Parts: sequence; structure tokens; C-alpha cells
Amino acid sequence: YPTFNVTGSLDDDANKQGNKFYGLQVIGTFRDVVDMANRGQATHFLIGLAAVKHMKIKAALYDFCRHIGLHPLNVVSKHADISPTAHIEDGMFIGSMTFIGSNCSIGLNCSIHAGVKIMENCTLESNVMTAGNSFIGGLCKIKSNVYVGPGVIVGSETTIGENSVLGAGSVVLTSVPPNTFIRGNPPAYVPMRRHAFYLPPPMWMQGPTC
Repeated sequence: YPTFNVTGSLDDDANKQGNKFYGLQVIGTFRDVVDMANRGQATHFLIGLAAVKHMKIKAALYDFCRHIGLHPLNVVSKHADISPTAHIEDGMFIGSMTFIGSNCSIGLNCSIHAGVKIMENCTLESNVMTAGNSFIGGLCKIKSNVYVGPGVIVGSETTIGENSVLGAGSVVLTSVPPNTFIRGNPPAYVPMRRHAFYLPPPMWMQGPTC
């Protein structure tokens, strides 16, 4: 495996600038990544945003970094159990004690957190985030920009429409239309327009230049 020198982390929170978190110093804001790439200070990136409200920013930031020539890293725990027949795209984070079954397909910029179980023949499209200890049954299709909350159970052969949010502890046994918020057991279906979960990406990120 290649060895990387971690330059530091970027965060838009002014109170974090110059401080260390998880052993990494915050050396600037997200926007500084352009200058760092142009000066050759950065060649690869990993996006650590993990909150549901950051889903759209996470997707835009991934596209932005690729646009300016940076390469995504995959971070996979040595304690993850991944089938050799699973297909995993770039920009992946896979936490400890996760299981990914045979013939699964995991798209770009996905985050699979600790204890998640994804059974055989599942498809996760791009920018899907599964929180800790969630379970996705076999033959499921999780569309792009979906957040699966902690402890969620998704039944086999279920499709979750894009931009949906499955709230913590929900049990979902039937397919979910796009832009839907699910909560509880039995699940309550709420149209997403009533819940402003996602923060919009900043304008500079939507029109990147370098």
C-alpha cells in the first residue's frame, strides 16, 4: 500500500483554526484547498463530514476536489469484512466491524460506519452514508445522497429513493420514494420538503475554478 504524508485538515469553523483534532492540525478552510493543490501541497483528499446536514456539502466538496485535480483516498478498517466479489468505488470510508456481502456495489464518496452490515447483491449509489450498526438486507438498492441513520434496518429487496433520510432506529420493509424522511417503527413517511435537513453547498463550491 502507498504511504501518504498527511498535511493537515481543513474546516470552515473559525474556532478550530490552528487547533489539533485526532492528531491533525486544522491548517485552513475548505476554500484553501485550491491554493494547496496549485502549489503541490496536496495531491489526495478524504472528506470527513459525517452529519446528515452535511450530505449535500460532502457531495459538492468531492466533485470540487476532483475538478481541481485531487485524488480521493479510500480508508478501510483492517477489522472490516468485505467480500472479494464486492465492487467499491473511490472516496470510500469503511469503519470497524463492518460487513459487505458478495456482489455488492458501493458507489463514489460513500461512508459506511462501524458495525454496519450490508448483505449480498446490494447496490449503494454515490454519496450514501450509513451510520453505525445499521443493517441493509440483500438485493437492496440505495440511491444517491441517502442517509441511513444509526440502528436502521432496511428489509431485503427494498429500494430507497435518492435524497432520502432514514431516521435512527427506523425499520423499513417497503420501498421509499425519493426525497422522503422516514422515522420510527412502524415507520412514518414525511415528505422531505417539510424538513430542511441538508445545508446547501457554498456558491464558490458550486462553480469551482482553479
